Amino acid sequence: MTEKINSNDKYIVSGYIFSDEESYLEASKDAERIKNILGNVDIDKDIKLLGIYNALNNDNTFKTIIGCNFLDQLRERIINRKIAKEDEIPPIRINDDGLPNSVKEFSAMQNESKKKQYKKMSENYHVKLRNSRIINIFLLVLIIIMIIISLYADRTVFQKYEEGIVDKYAAWQEELEAREKALEQKEQE
Repeated sequence: MTEKINSNDKYIVSGYIFSDEESYLEASKDAERIKNILGNVDIDKDIKLLGIYNALNNDNTFKTIIGCNFLDQLRERIINRKIAKEDEIPPIRINDDGLPNSVKEFSAMQNESKKKQYKKMSENYHVKLRNSRIINIFLLVLIIIMIIISLYADRTVFQKYEEGIVDKYAAWQEELEAREKALEQKEQE
């Protein structure tokens, strides 16, 4: 449950970073206490759960955020299983010896993590916005080009076909008129 990392004098216990060895050792003790409790006591039995919580909380057994998180998990189990109502359960006592530093470190770590997350999201949105603008400008240029082509083009493909068909019918009509005249002249003779 505990691991020590010597990078920049940082110490990690159960996913929490502690900046000094004293806090690290206290957190390691809390992690060992939790491990012993989970190994020796069946916390799935509803009868024992409230007693365990009260004993751990009243004795100030835990000194760091790790212990307080364990107490909070026990408290949530008690409430979820309806062993006791929330207002019947005593609040978690916070010991001033080692907890404030741990809480500050945890809070600072969470804030830093959130800042990085929001910064990354912001960068992603800026990239998407830039790409959207580029695509919109490209489409606008295409629309302008199509308008210019339609305004300045002499003939479109369909106009050429239409003129070809009209010319063909005009030629047929002239030929028919010429034949009619020839027939009329023959009739008159």
